[in-house]
Amino acid sequence: MLYNQSLLRITMHLLTQIQTLQVAGGCLCSFLKDHFGEGLVIESSEPVSFSDSSLGLPEPGYVYMQVITKGAILKGTLNGEPITIHIADDGRFKVKS
Repeated sequence: MLYNQSLLRITMHLLTQIQTLQVAGGCLCSFLKDHFGEGLVIESSEPVSFSDSSLGLPEPGYVYMQVITKGAILKGTLNGEPITIHIADDGRFKVKS
């Protein structure tokens, strides 16, 4: 029982953090739901400042602006499969494969 209560507290804390993050002028929860659907479960979030516009996931052959890009790294599951999302405050995101 204690494990379930602790997990519930952690989940509620993360939900509170995620709900307060603003992305592209709206709530991050709604934004993610629109893009990934109901199967997305976020288990952790970490605010970060990416060193360039690649959001920490550069792709070969592309050039990125060398600007500090504020955002977050979200980890969780999508339909039961692990997923890591790097997201910028302006709504741009990349999924780490």
